[in-house]
Amino acid sequence: MNKLIQITGKLGFLILFLLAGWIPSFASHIVGGSLTYKCLGDSTYEITLTVYTDCLFGQADYDKPAWVGIFNEAGNIVNTIFMKFNNKIDTLEQTDPCFVAIPDLCLRVTQYKEIITLPSPLEGNGGFYIVYQRCCRNGTIQNIIEPIETGATYFSFIPESTLQLCNSAPVFINDPPIFICANEPLNFDHSAFDAEGDSLSYELIQPYAGGIYIINPQPRPPYPPPYANVVWSPGYDLNNVLGGTKLPLTIDPVTGHMSAIPEIIGQFVVGVKVKEYRNGELIGETFRDFQYNVVPCLITKAEIGLQDTTLCDEFFVDFNNESSSSNSYFWDFGDLTTTSDTSSAFEPTYVYPDTGTYTIMLIANPGEFCADTTYATIFIQTNSIDICVDISIPFCEDSIIVLLNDCSIDPVSPIISWDWTIKTPDTIYHLITPDNQLVFKESTELYITYTVESYNGCIATLRDTLSLNIIN
Repeated sequence: MNKLIQITGKLGFLILFLLAGWIPSFASHIVGGSLTYKCLGDSTYEITLTVYTDCLFGQADYDKPAWVGIFNEAGNIVNTIFMKFNNKIDTLEQTDPCFVAIPDLCLRVTQYKEIITLPSPLEGNGGFYIVYQRCCRNGTIQNIIEPIETGATYFSFIPESTLQLCNSAPVFINDPPIFICANEPLNFDHSAFDAEGDSLSYELIQPYAGGIYIINPQPRPPYPPPYANVVWSPGYDLNNVLGGTKLPLTIDPVTGHMSAIPEIIGQFVVGVKVKEYRNGELIGETFRDFQYNVVPCLITKAEIGLQDTTLCDEFFVDFNNESSSSNSYFWDFGDLTTTSDTSSAFEPTYVYPDTGTYTIMLIANPGEFCADTTYATIFIQTNSIDICVDISIPFCEDSIIVLLNDCSIDPVSPIISWDWTIKTPDTIYHLITPDNQLVFKESTELYITYTVESYNGCIATLRDTLSLNIIN
């Protein structure tokens, strides 16, 4: 079966894609693949080869036929399969309605199928490798060295102990996504289905290299095992496949759920291994690698901008709208005393009736399929700070000592900051501790501004003037 995956335009989600820097300058097309097997009985297996290619910039056509090698556990070739190319092409489109098309990005998915008979396990071959190799990967892949020179190897290994079980390899349920959005959470189901109900375990792996550009782009037959891995670019490894610092790519070993928050725009190769267990014994391993295209995305997102979540004596509230990719809005201000506490303005204002806690809701693009909703909570109260300043002058003969002491009280929330600004005709003093001492040698005027702030954000300010006179 052959599939053509191509992005088509739909409303609500705008993708911006920097194609100019992504065009490879050499013949390339491989962006992923896997090889699985299904036991039909009597050492007969149906082999399925899945190959993902770049149908926009890939210059190499599909192999006609695809050469697949069968190797025993010692690495000796025991058979070569010529898998015929099936010209039937099915089109699979992105079905998420919340994006607009990138017209110049597409991915082909082609499957080859062939029935083979493996040698008897009694002939001493051990297990068997079923292998396909090809060149080349896209030259703009960022997390491996010399990607245009690096091909791919897709294989499955059937241990000798598994041959008599007539076991089938697990099959991946979903095609990899064509693209993922930079700085947005990735949640992808990379799980597989196992016909016998065996236990599956998932892990990220370093993908395998394969055919070599110019020298041997289509190995006929494939090279024998063991197989070399691709070489990571500096700064990349299994703990940092996509680069960046937010949330590295991981896969749940039990569910196969893949998650990340990719930051770097570009193309990255990802490898996954599925281990198959029966009664606690490892009976097979299946591999897939694929290319993640990380692109910038403009997504409909509702966001309320609040500088403070606690407001003192501010019952008249101005709301900031920091939403993106939206042109209509619905606000609910969380006032349970009325049903008219709503607005469709971009940045509305609302007067709350009393102190209390209010939950505000904002919907961006309300009524549309790709609407987004967010919530914010504010606490409004009357200012509970009783601001107080104790000023004393214990000494005033040839100089004047002034003691400035805070005596403010807030019974609701502790005071956490103190700000004194003391101005004279000649000098400005700025003090940030509750108790302070100043010394003056001459008579002067003090203009005092004192501000305190409590933990919940309430602020109170006091102003006073003090005349100082040196006694002759």
